Amino acid sequence: MANIRFLSLPVVGFLVGMLISGVAIGAIGHKFLISWVSSEISTNSDETSFVSESVYLDDTRTLNSGESSVFSESWGNDKFDSDLTRIAKIKGEFARTTALHQLVATADEYRLTDLLAQSTKVRPDILQVRLQKPIIQRLTMIDPIRALEAIESLPFHRQESLMRTVFAEWSEVSLDQSVAYAKNLNEAEKYAALQGILHSRFDLSDEIRREIAREVGNENVADEVFESESFFAQIENPQQAWYELIEEGDHSIDNLGNLIRVADAWVRRNGLGVLNQISGSIDDTSRRISVVTSVVLNSARRDPSGTVSQLLSMDEKIAKTAAPRAIHVWAKSDPKSALAAASSVESGSLRRSLEQSVISVWANSDPHELLASIDSLSENVIDLAEAKAVRSIARSAPAEAARLLVALDMNPKNSGIANAIASSWSKSDPLAAVDWVLNTPRLEPVQRQLLEPVLGNLAKSDSDQAMELALQQPEEMGLEATVVSRLASVDPLKALDWLSLIRDDNHAFSAFTSVGAELLKVGKKQRAMTLAEEVPREYRHAYYQSLFNEWARNDPEDLLSSLERLPSKSAKSTAAFELAMQSRFKSGFLSEEQIEYAKTFLRDIDATIFENTDAFVGFEGESSVRIIGDSASDLFLDSEQIEDLLDELTDEMNQSVSNSSGDTIRMAPIVRREAIIFRKDDGEE
Repeated sequence: MANIRFLSLPVVGFLVGMLISGVAIGAIGHKFLISWVSSEISTNSDETSFVSESVYLDDTRTLNSGESSVFSESWGNDKFDSDLTRIAKIKGEFARTTALHQLVATADEYRLTDLLAQSTKVRPDILQVRLQKPIIQRLTMIDPIRALEAIESLPFHRQESLMRTVFAEWSEVSLDQSVAYAKNLNEAEKYAALQGILHSRFDLSDEIRREIAREVGNENVADEVFESESFFAQIENPQQAWYELIEEGDHSIDNLGNLIRVADAWVRRNGLGVLNQISGSIDDTSRRISVVTSVVLNSARRDPSGTVSQLLSMDEKIAKTAAPRAIHVWAKSDPKSALAAASSVESGSLRRSLEQSVISVWANSDPHELLASIDSLSENVIDLAEAKAVRSIARSAPAEAARLLVALDMNPKNSGIANAIASSWSKSDPLAAVDWVLNTPRLEPVQRQLLEPVLGNLAKSDSDQAMELALQQPEEMGLEATVVSRLASVDPLKALDWLSLIRDDNHAFSAFTSVGAELLKVGKKQRAMTLAEEVPREYRHAYYQSLFNEWARNDPEDLLSSLERLPSKSAKSTAAFELAMQSRFKSGFLSEEQIEYAKTFLRDIDATIFENTDAFVGFEGESSVRIIGDSASDLFLDSEQIEDLLDELTDEMNQSVSNSSGDTIRMAPIVRREAIIFRKDDGEE
């Protein structure tokens, strides 16, 4: 089974501040915490521990063979409509759920797979999620392995919850098989599988469930499950429990989770009016934001419109912090009503924030509906709506987005849309993307920035043609460097030979760093080191930084043992800095003795920077970003949040400006897989 990466902790909140500088993405406000707490607990009430598949199928067939349901009149004579998209349009949760269960109960594996594919086209997203769970449950009853494979075709952020669903269902039918399979998963997958098994099999004793967790390889999950089950059962007086937790003064992640659970129970019992008390009793800013945001999100999931309405009538500070989060949830189920509510807010800054949140959600969930509704939108959000919708369409239908772009002004923000189109199109048909970029006159001002992703993707499939096209462009574009950089990940030795084709030294650095990193990966460390002598002198130190960062991440002990043999004091200090820095944020990275040994190679300036470093940002795989600092421990943004964040940053920074000489300069973020963020003592980032 393909490697699926999931969040390993239930964590909360949102990013307070982010700044892109040079080759770094980050600068994380003063303190921060990210993500959410998922407290979903299965309430399956089956009394039978083990049910055979044949019995289950017999039961469902008996259910369907009786008299025709009263709901069937809406879809035909005596059967429910087999088209999932029509079932999605049924009004009323009960009727829709009944129709869906009738449909999936007798569906075979192939039909269920088809229904799952249909579900990805349903909008809004919240309805899509409700449709997918029963489909996966039924597919699990037929073939749990096939169900797990089917999940992989869905967006990353959906996979964890559905994996829990698979193992919850599987463990009801065959506990032994589900546990045996879970033992062979990676750590993140084990976490999700155990959550499903342990929550579902509440009929088993805590001792047996703990033994299951121990057998699978993560006993901590049992502790989390037991804590969440007992915690909610014991909260009789949430207000009293809240102040007891506050008085403890415990600033651990576990205590933060308890604060959120108690606050949520308090709001459920007394309403959002207690938010002022909750907020006012937390001194730490990051924890206050985390708790309030989590409670608001939970409230919005229960009653989105009511939550937004209450928040807008509360203290302005809370409204500005929490209302955009709540309206984000509302927009997933009813974007038109959410936007109407946002546009009615008097405060200009808050209104814009709410409108932007709704438009972003709407554009991601159903961009075509958003475009069809343009005439009904207020004038101040039309440009934003068009831009967001076209950008969203570009991800799956770049040719269509290119046609839609014609109707938009080619301003700095919309040049970011053109970049999204080029990037997406080049992944499926790079030559068509090249033709579009080179033969669309209005794209000339941004032609270089569009050719960069296009030729980069073409380099992976046809490097010769990519290089030929790059060399046909003006020298100052430096597109040969782009081709070499992308080729390095596929064929580092060919990329090494092609470094000599780069005509402009100002563009050579990225190619050298890419080639050096890939040479390291294939075991050619000595060649990666000697390559530094070929790097333009002004970029040599930066090359070493990039190289040693990669080396330290992949083989820290090898780099440590190589310190003495590095060519200069500067190189030794740079390598030692990378080792010391990464050891600070990665437990078990190196021993204390090894770290102290590495620090003996630090020059004074590097030692000073190391002592004043405040936070670290790194990408975990391809789909989540890990943020670590003095008040955060292994907290994550999921792939959807990263995508939204980068979209915002691209909108702001993918723009062309002119300098005093009239030259066009592109301002854009450059993202590395890992980055270090420094903050001066005066707080300047």
